Amino acid sequence: MSRHLIVFGGLLSLLIFLSCTGDGEISSKDVMSEEKMKSILLDFHVAEAIAGKKEGVHERKEVLREELHQEILEQYGETKETFYQSYQYYLQHPAALDSIYTSIIQILEEKSEKKEPKKFEPPKEDSIPFMKKRPSFKQAESEE
Repeated sequence: MSRHLIVFGGLLSLLIFLSCTGDGEISSKDVMSEEKMKSILLDFHVAEAIAGKKEGVHERKEVLREELHQEILEQYGETKETFYQSYQYYLQHPAALDSIYTSIIQILEEKSEKKEPKKFEPPKEDSIPFMKKRPSFKQAESEE
């Protein structure tokens, strides 16, 4: 449950930060597709979780987050300005943004479920059949 709170907190802080920047209406032709935006945001949130787990001063974590965000944008061939402009567009179109984040949350939950540790199961009695055929140490001594 705490992972969900961290993800939600990260999403909320990103929304608040981005809602305070930019002004005016943005043309949809200058905006990343929903699929690309979803991929970038998903990678951003994973990067934020990684940076959040690092030990150290808060400022160092922020620098790491910024570096990771920049690397992600470069991987997708986007600039920070294009990303923020696209994000502003999606903030002005909440149904599209809701669809993106619903998908992101679903993906993160699926990843979280896959990483649950498996329960330990003791080996079956006959998991080492050759041991049954070999005489025990005591049997070998008594035969001599």
